[in-house]
Amino acid sequence: MSVEVIEWIAPPPYDPVKAPNGLNVNLIYTINIYSSSGGESGTYNYINNILAGPANTTTTYTDNNGDPSFFYYVTYVPNGGVEGNRVLARIQCSVREQRLRDKVYSILPEVIAVRMDANRTAVRDALKAALGVVNTYAPVTNYSLENMPPYHEVAVEVGAQIFLYLEVKLQVSIRDFSYGVSGIALTIDRGARVQAAIDQLNKYWMDLLKVVKFSDMPSGLGLGSTAMAEPFARVFSTLYNIPL
Repeated sequence: MSVEVIEWIAPPPYDPVKAPNGLNVNLIYTINIYSSSGGESGTYNYINNILAGPANTTTTYTDNNGDPSFFYYVTYVPNGGVEGNRVLARIQCSVREQRLRDKVYSILPEVIAVRMDANRTAVRDALKAALGVVNTYAPVTNYSLENMPPYHEVAVEVGAQIFLYLEVKLQVSIRDFSYGVSGIALTIDRGARVQAAIDQLNKYWMDLLKVVKFSDMPSGLGLGSTAMAEPFARVFSTLYNIPL
């Protein structure tokens, strides 16, 4: 067991249209905290509760019997009311993950940065998604954000940016439109700029992945019973990364 600090984003204030399940800012709520030690799809057990209300907007909790592998969620219960919907909670960033998260966030354009929540959850998700791609790019690896080699960081950071750009590109492309003489016309200027950034980043990322993953290649390669010289073996190994 270890001490784990979890965090979550509180539901928005009640609004009949935008947030029908939101919180009444004038009420006191009990926040029930649940954890699962059996994976994300495991059984969640109640572990504790804290109070929240007009004078207390707590969105963190310290689990003294936690573990980095645990999953958490919380629910809000108004005084005299029924338990609300689940709100996912996460273990706070490690020092390394926070450094990567904050670095990626700091270089995002405003059109993306303004869409982030206070915990920058989207950046954390993008970092993990990018690491997944890096891991599956040959040769396959199984690193986490905590134990990946330092030379993987730049590839993960660039990949995270691409995922974040793609997410916003869809929002911008679908939402942005204007009325023209012939009716509704799509305003593609901002969406096109985001797409251009995605294309440039993606090309750079693919080239970068080849270099980064080259360092994960075996130092020698055996073909049949004949061992190949290391320099030739490294060149031969890179063929696995050349798309047909």
